[in-house]
Amino acid sequence: MKKFIIIFALLFVGLFTNLNAQNLSWRVVNPRIIRESGYDRFEFEVEVKSNVSGFYFAALQATFNTTSTSGQYPFATGNGTFVRKGLSLDATKYDNAIIDNNTSGRVNISLSSSYTWNPAGFPPPVPSEHYELMPTTWATLGTFKMYLNPSYTGEVSTMVWNTPLMDNNNFYQDPALTSWSNFPTPYTYGNNVFQNLYLGRIYCSALGWSQIGNTLNAQWVDWTTAVNTSVFDTLSTGGHAVISATGAQTAKLRIHGDGLAGHDVSGGRLEIGP
Repeated sequence: MKKFIIIFALLFVGLFTNLNAQNLSWRVVNPRIIRESGYDRFEFEVEVKSNVSGFYFAALQATFNTTSTSGQYPFATGNGTFVRKGLSLDATKYDNAIIDNNTSGRVNISLSSSYTWNPAGFPPPVPSEHYELMPTTWATLGTFKMYLNPSYTGEVSTMVWNTPLMDNNNFYQDPALTSWSNFPTPYTYGNNVFQNLYLGRIYCSALGWSQIGNTLNAQWVDWTTAVNTSVFDTLSTGGHAVISATGAQTAKLRIHGDGLAGHDVSGGRLEIGP
């Protein structure tokens, strides 16, 4: 009886491990504002990784729910774009990225393979010819680019993953199987909230300062103007925000720190020169 219990326990552990072998992790980093064609655009990167090597992306969906303090939608409806970056996501392997941002405060992208896997086909298919290999370290899936509503002056009070929607729409391809497999849920969502992020002026340790309005295709900062300012570090090591200008002005200043959900650093850091 004791031997039977041990064998059953090992089988149970093995089955549980197999069912939960795959895990997909998501995070968002590097917020900034860029001036383009007379409009201000809010951008950030979406990063992804798998915990197991040797498997391939079949379909991915990244979805955010956003809210604002003023009740007004901060992004211009219908003008969002998603730029593939880092991972090649070859257009011959994947359908075009679909992006949707609407007045209900939802922003999402969808990517799906244009190929149906059949290991029994002839000649036998080569996975890399049809799918992208999933990275096991953080890799940039792409960049969200959304125009800000010109009249919006508040903050994004939350930008959080819509986990139920994502949990049902992310799939991987096992080369040994004939069909896609759904990632076990829940996934890992790291750095997944831009909590109370002001959209007037932003600091990101990877990209420096950016501010609404100025020359085209540029990040810049003008301390002679008093606008809402967020200091948002997104790297666990490296630089921090420095204000060295004499008479620097902000309307409101928020240093995003260790106590806020969604940050994978020890805290926002700001140095004010004497």
